[in-house]
This record gives sequence, C-alpha cells and structure tokens, in this order.
Amino acid sequence: MNSEDLHAECTNHSGDGETLTRKQTYSALCMCGKNPMAVQIAAFFQGEGIEDEDGTITFEQFETLYNSIEEPTVAALEEAFKTFDKDDSGTIDKEELKEILQRRLDTTGIETDLDDESVDAILNAIDTNEDGTLSYNELATYLNTHGHLQAQDQE
Repeated sequence: MNSEDLHAECTNHSGDGETLTRKQTYSALCMCGKNPMAVQIAAFFQGEGIEDEDGTITFEQFETLYNSIEEPTVAALEEAFKTFDKDDSGTIDKEELKEILQRRLDTTGIETDLDDESVDAILNAIDTNEDGTLSYNELATYLNTHGHLQAQDQE
C-alpha cells in the first residue's frame, strides 16, 4: 500500500483528521490489510514515549508502525498455538478458541461477547477433520490458504 493510500485510511479513522488513538490505529491497520496484535501496537506506542491510553500517533508514526508489521511466521504461529493450547492437548478446543477470539475483539474496542454460534461457525470453517478441535496443521493450512502466514521464516 502506498503512502497516499495509508494517509487516506488514517484520515478515515482519525477523529481529528491528523492523529490516531490506539483503537483507531488498530482499525486503520486492519483496513490497510495488516493483522496487528494489541501487543505490537502497545509496544509501538510505548517505544514512541506514549504511555497514556488516550495518547495518539501522527500519520508519520502510523506509517512506521504499518511498515513494521509483518504477517506471522511459522515459528510465531507455533509459539502462539502452544500458548493458546492451555491444556497441552495438542489441539485448541471450542472454549480455547472462544477465549482467543474474545481477546481479539477486546483489542478492537468492540464491546460484545461472542456467542456459541459464531465460535462454532469459525471452528467449523477451519476444522477439516470435523473432530471439534483445531490442530496446529489445520490452523496453519487455513492461514496459509487465506494468505495470512509466511511459508518460511525470513532471515
């Protein structure tokens, strides 16, 4: 995405047309095709010396953040999978998936609780062997198929 398109997204998501809050930054990054984690945004704000939750960043800072966010690598996905597999079963069950998705929603500022029907729909879309859980391979295949995973770690 070029600088002009990034600036347009910033303007669309900014309350004042010039700066972005953390939530506005998250939304703008998603609209620009990134898949940011809340921790990435928080670390960037902190690195910029913005400790206040209500702090904002400029377009130039947004562009720097945008350029620093890469698609997750295989190694990052493996680590995340292990973290979310709370019972060390080698799979992510419906409750673990619901927790992951709710955390994701919470970082967007969307104040809603996920219903079981929504979680089931996501689970069913990824669970190719229909055992009611997600294996690492099912998740990696889904993310790779939908262009959200770098096939190899970049050195």
